[in-house]
This record gives sequence, structure tokens and C-alpha cells, in this order.
Amino acid sequence: MTVPAWLQECIDDVNQLSKELRTPDVINERARAYSFEAASWLQTAEGTGGADHADLRAILAHDCAVIPASVCRALSGWQHRAQTPGDPAKVARLCIERSRAAWTAAVRRGLAPAGEIGPFLSELDAIREDLDRLFPRS
Repeated sequence: MTVPAWLQECIDDVNQLSKELRTPDVINERARAYSFEAASWLQTAEGTGGADHADLRAILAHDCAVIPASVCRALSGWQHRAQTPGDPAKVARLCIERSRAAWTAAVRRGLAPAGEIGPFLSELDAIREDLDRLFPRS
């Protein structure tokens, strides 16, 4: 039996969409990858820039550790439909917003080139979008 062309096109579209959907494991891995990349950047970035730079680095260092832990905790509760104390998705969102602000401030103050920071901002946006999809804000 031959599949009609219109049906095959629908099947292909569904298969493509399923590849694009992010599973909790993919979201978790994305958060971890962001953390490792941000930490690596922080270690190799020049240490000059005074107190502003140190403050921004402290924020970014703290958040790059908290984001993957909070994402993992939120997704674990989501996968097992378990109640978790507090709201780990909200914690991750807050750290994402604070990190975005710190990265943006680093570029604005001339402490980091925009070309290096763009991928970090894109990853943070993607993680936030994934969290918003699974944990809609009330």
C-alpha cells in the first residue's frame, strides 16, 4: 500500500517537530552546558576592571552554578510529578534574568566583547523558554 503524498508530508512534519521538542534531559543538558561554558569563560576572562568586574563575575559565577541545579530540581519534580519545596523553576528564572543583566552590563561597561556574550544570552533565553513551556508562569 502506498502512502498518499499529503499524508507522507504530514508524517514528515510530525517527525520534524518531534526532533525539535526538547525533552527534560535535553533541557537539563543545555543548562549544564551553559554552566560549564560560562564558568570556563569566567576563568579565562581578564581579571581587570575593578570592583564592577568583580561584582559581575561573582553574580555570573554564582548563577552559573545555581541555574543547572535549579533546572535539574524543577525537571525532576516535573518528571515524577512530585512536590518540591519552594519553586526551583522560579529560582532558575530569577538567576537567568540576573545573569542576563550581568552579561549585558559587562558588555555595556566594556568588560566583555558583545560577540563573546551573545551565545550566553541565547542559551539563557532558550533555557528560560523551555522552563516557561513546562512551568507556565501564573
